[in-house]
Amino acid sequence: MFEDIVDRSPDVIGVIGNEYSTTARGPAQALSLRRIPYCSGASGSPRLSDKNKYPYFFRTMTALGIGEHMFQVLKQWKVGRVAILYQGDDELGRYSAVDIVGSMNRNGVSLPTGFGTSELKYAMRMIAEFAMGSMSFLGACIRKWGCWGWSGPQFVWMGFIPISVDLGGLLDSNRVSLEGFILFQQMLPDTTKPMFKAFEDSFFEISGVDYNAISQYDMSTYFAPQFDCTMMMLVGIDKLLKSSPSVSISDLLNHDLQSHMNSSFFQNLGYSGVIADPVILNNFGDLSIPYQVFYYTGNYNNITVFGQTNTNGTDFYYYDSVKPVFFGGSSIPPPDGPIVIVHPLFSLQVYFGPILLAMSAAGILLCLSFWAFLLKYRRHILVKSLGVDYTSVSILGAALGYIWILTEAAFLTETTCKLRIWLLVLSFAVILVPLMIKNIYIWIIFRAVEQLDIESIQKRLYCVTAGLVAIDVMLLGLWNYRVESRLELISLQFYDVYRCRYISKDKSSLQEIVLYVYNISLLALLIPLTSMLRNIGSNWNESALLSIILFLYVFTFGFIYLLPMNTDVYNDLRRCVSVFILITMTLLFVVGSRVYIVWRDKWVNNDVQQNMFRNLNRISNVVRNRRSSVARPLDLTGYSGRNSFSIRNSSGGGGGGSTVLAQSMVKHSEVQRLLDADYKYYFRSLPSIQLFKIRKNRTFWSRWKKGLFSFHILVGRDRCWLTIANPEEHICFPMFQAGQGVKDEAKITENLSRVSIKWGKFCFPLVSSPCHELLVEFPDEDEAHDFVQVYNELMKLIIK
Repeated sequence: MFEDIVDRSPDVIGVIGNEYSTTARGPAQALSLRRIPYCSGASGSPRLSDKNKYPYFFRTMTALGIGEHMFQVLKQWKVGRVAILYQGDDELGRYSAVDIVGSMNRNGVSLPTGFGTSELKYAMRMIAEFAMGSMSFLGACIRKWGCWGWSGPQFVWMGFIPISVDLGGLLDSNRVSLEGFILFQQMLPDTTKPMFKAFEDSFFEISGVDYNAISQYDMSTYFAPQFDCTMMMLVGIDKLLKSSPSVSISDLLNHDLQSHMNSSFFQNLGYSGVIADPVILNNFGDLSIPYQVFYYTGNYNNITVFGQTNTNGTDFYYYDSVKPVFFGGSSIPPPDGPIVIVHPLFSLQVYFGPILLAMSAAGILLCLSFWAFLLKYRRHILVKSLGVDYTSVSILGAALGYIWILTEAAFLTETTCKLRIWLLVLSFAVILVPLMIKNIYIWIIFRAVEQLDIESIQKRLYCVTAGLVAIDVMLLGLWNYRVESRLELISLQFYDVYRCRYISKDKSSLQEIVLYVYNISLLALLIPLTSMLRNIGSNWNESALLSIILFLYVFTFGFIYLLPMNTDVYNDLRRCVSVFILITMTLLFVVGSRVYIVWRDKWVNNDVQQNMFRNLNRISNVVRNRRSSVARPLDLTGYSGRNSFSIRNSSGGGGGGSTVLAQSMVKHSEVQRLLDADYKYYFRSLPSIQLFKIRKNRTFWSRWKKGLFSFHILVGRDRCWLTIANPEEHICFPMFQAGQGVKDEAKITENLSRVSIKWGKFCFPLVSSPCHELLVEFPDEDEAHDFVQVYNELMKLIIK
């Protein structure tokens, strides 16, 4: 056809054809290259809707989008599974199948991937089997369906090509096989309109065909589109010639107007046609019109219309009081295959949301409580040995873990899937790294053989801590960039569950492996660190704690890793509970143990402490009543707290503190017998028990203790010292020694009820460090002031 037009009829300006799609495809592309408009009323392949290849081709029939119209009917019938049988060597059948498959996939209707033996059996169980292809192909299928048992109440076949069946000799079987077939056709014209009647009368008059030889259906389906195609070409050319006074017939004959005559020019000419009023084309050059849906009655080739879609294929509705009749006479669609048990969707936030929220809230509250404890008791020896700065960061990591539990309670999305990994990994790193670095810091101090620059070491270790956590953040960022998170639906016995699935963009798991190896390496470092700390002092030795944490982490993450091997709906809950227990136990072992000891020292065993108070008060009274007699050794079987006292009131007279103290000092007869006559020994005990603590090496304070304070003077050797006695120990602090000079005076601290005494740059037997400090707490400011005055005036008296 194309060669005839180009070679023999070069003056052709437009073509009207009646070819089927396989024949029309080549000429349509060639004519488009020559910019010659080509209209068809019989070419239905969706491939011809490609305006990049066929810009000058248009048609008065529907094509692309048939799948969307079919889906609207399936949705009305609640069908979720179909199978497609099409003629692969036919242009219309093949590309219509491609269009339908695309629509089914977009709308969530499942399809088998092919037709082997098992697929054919599967197809026989489907409600809707689409059949696309030529009339002869469909007719052959109909004849076979009855023989193969593919027709019956459990089948519904659908198509958009009218079926032509040779009924000769097979009348009954063919009639039965055809019953209930669903046919999709573009909206038929209204045969009662004058336009249709005029067209019909003219057709029979010109053709000379008997009026009863062609039905109105055939007239509407096969002949009316050709008539409208011709009229649209003529109306379009007429419109083009009238578009401007400068346009003439010669321009048209010389092909000067061809560039204006593509399919867009004919899209809406305002033409009132036989098939539609007006005839409008869509952007693909196809007729824009609804589909009507018919069913075959089984009475020869008779069909009945029962509904239609809208123009865009987004809705379907039944005609009044008309329902489809399927095979066997039922108007209820059969099930689309075996009954599918629909499981309810299990959602952790719906079933266990309050539990997860309670766990997260309790964990965050625990973190805040421990932060408050560290802040309040940061100067306590047991709390200071924790490393308040490092422990605070570890508590922050625990808080991240508790926040991770909140993400498990949130609705699952691709974003929350990645957020869960971020929070869990960072929680692990921020808990573990500061704990490790703190113990390395303690090991460095206790293993030192020379004076250390503590401030410099602290800064370096802070940088190491931040660096190790930053590496984890960078690895997580790389993982986040290279990995996509998706939601995967898993069907269990009674529920469907959505799970996070992580897929690498480059099909490589390297970034995931590196992240695993790095964090496992951090955990493995606890093993040598535990060994390094085994000989450290008890207050700072956390080797047992690190061993327990190592075991907890290995056990918990091993348990989480093995969870998917026994998949059920409680796996997510088990993971949340495991992490909650791990983080909580870590906090309790690290901080909770110190909280308990501090609380026990302050509040527990009140009855026992009250007995100690009474015993030591009795001893103090004995000391006060025997100032003028020789003192006897004290039997300190217990000790108690504070009783208000004043050194100034310990004896009569109104002299200064030193005079009062000198008069109250007594000789110790047993000690005196051991001394030469040139030496005299005196001592004086305070009348009540005081709280005290000691700091050594300018770093750590001891815990608060209770003891009875005594002043001692050895005249002749010019020595003076202070002793503190309690049932656990007897501590001696030199106040003055000949040749060493006067030590620091006793001073009131910023807390007016506390007194500080410092010694420095000397050694003595009981305390070997070069610098230490004694801090004493009194019941009130007056007693603290009295002690300072007595201490300092005693020093002046001895020096004189």
